[in-house]
Amino acid sequence: MSNFSEFDTYQIINDLVQGLSSKIKSKSELKYYFVSDTLYLCRNEIINDTPINDTTKVTYVGKYPSNYTVFDPITKTNTKYKDITFSNFGNIYHFTEESKDSVSNLSKRTYYYKPDIPCMLLDSIVCESATNKIVERYIYNSYMDLYQKQTDKGVINWEYEYKYDSHGNWTRETIKSRSENTAKWEYGSTTYRVISYWRK
Repeated sequence: MSNFSEFDTYQIINDLVQGLSSKIKSKSELKYYFVSDTLYLCRNEIINDTPINDTTKVTYVGKYPSNYTVFDPITKTNTKYKDITFSNFGNIYHFTEESKDSVSNLSKRTYYYKPDIPCMLLDSIVCESATNKIVERYIYNSYMDLYQKQTDKGVINWEYEYKYDSHGNWTRETIKSRSENTAKWEYGSTTYRVISYWRK
């Protein structure tokens, strides 16, 4: 499961049916098993000719997961996702990610999503360790696309520029960034989308 982001993982968990399995080019297989209110996601994968086997345990309260734990056998780190709550629309509202490295150093990231919006929009992430705490905030434009990413004290680290078509969908996204120590912006990646529309 270590190859999935938190968004992919939640989408998989919420769309599950019992007995589902997936394969990617015969080198990766993910199987799902329910035991009472607990889901086990068993992954068998070959990475650089090395077999990898791990299991993610997901605990449910009602129809939604309340916590799950992932052990990465490659980095030998343990990550627990807990305190998961949902908005009125059934989207994730809040959860905490706790990670322990191979020497048991603990770091924590708490994700907050904007409440009562019928799509998952990340509001902020609070990153904590034994020596540091950083708050990342996410600002959106009128199209509900990500516009700025800010860190503590309102410092803008990332900014997103878009070109939209007549339907209000972006066809070009340009990302620029700057460090906290300089006011100079540097342009990063530019992504283009070609969108086709048709009538029924």
